[in-house]
Amino acid sequence: MDDAQQNARPWARSVGFAGLGIGVLVGLILVTGRGEVLDALLGAHMGLFAAAFAVFCLQIPLLALRWWWVLRLLDVPTRFSDILAAHCGAAVTNFVVPGHVGEAVLSAWLERTGRAPGVEAFTALVACKCLTLLISLAMLAAGLLGTDAEALRPWRAPALIALGSAVAAGLLALQLEGRSDADATGFARLVQRARATVQDLRRRPAALAAGTVLTMLNAVALCVVLGLVYAACGAGLSPVDTVLLRAVDTLGHAFAGWIPGNLGVDEVVLTVTSHHGLGVTGPLAVGSALLHKGIVFGYVLLAGGIFAAIGRRR
Repeated sequence: MDDAQQNARPWARSVGFAGLGIGVLVGLILVTGRGEVLDALLGAHMGLFAAAFAVFCLQIPLLALRWWWVLRLLDVPTRFSDILAAHCGAAVTNFVVPGHVGEAVLSAWLERTGRAPGVEAFTALVACKCLTLLISLAMLAAGLLGTDAEALRPWRAPALIALGSAVAAGLLALQLEGRSDADATGFARLVQRARATVQDLRRRPAALAAGTVLTMLNAVALCVVLGLVYAACGAGLSPVDTVLLRAVDTLGHAFAGWIPGNLGVDEVVLTVTSHHGLGVTGPLAVGSALLHKGIVFGYVLLAGGIFAAIGRRR
């Protein structure tokens, strides 16, 4: 196999998975009723939709600040503009390439261009992602305990078990010690650098605290987004419902990264949870999910523009 064929395979895989996601999305619309879904979209309140988009885009400065602040507290030298560019580039990469590889690719870009040590940047970001997972599980458990939806009550115990297991795994990871080898090279050296960053996080709780606070602020903003999106379609959700829906969507996004942009996956997760779990009518549930995907598209375009504008600066 020549180089051209090898380079074409990842893109062919991306296109194939994207086609699968689009097929799932089209099937969801047809099953629900094309006309009813279209009516829900045409009747959406554009003011609420615009407000939802504006709040959703707060992720760009919030998550970039989280990454940069944690690195600063770990004494890793870098500029906020470089981390902002890396965050935006990762968002675009994750949307078009399956596997959630954007963080790894842009961390390597930070090191290759001399903007920040890549292994340390990537390890700190993975720690922040783990905080997102823990907070999402806590939100899921809280939402299931607080909701009045009968259909969702059987999921309370599994959610609490998952939350407890994740907390235990996180505490164990922070306690792991590793042997340092000054002569280590290659991959072994990369592992040592990653382990040292984790140990720095343990020794500097302020870094974990900063990451937790900004992760929680971002989670609250995304709950507001869902509340606005569903309100735009005429489906009012309670604060508890938006917390539950946000947690389910975030977890679904985390575990279904094999489809670019989570096309079809996000929409199915949101529709099933809001319709069968929270009692939102089918057309409004699908319409809201499609509006949410439209916001994500706009967010990715904005992130791409920011990366193009500042990613070349030194």
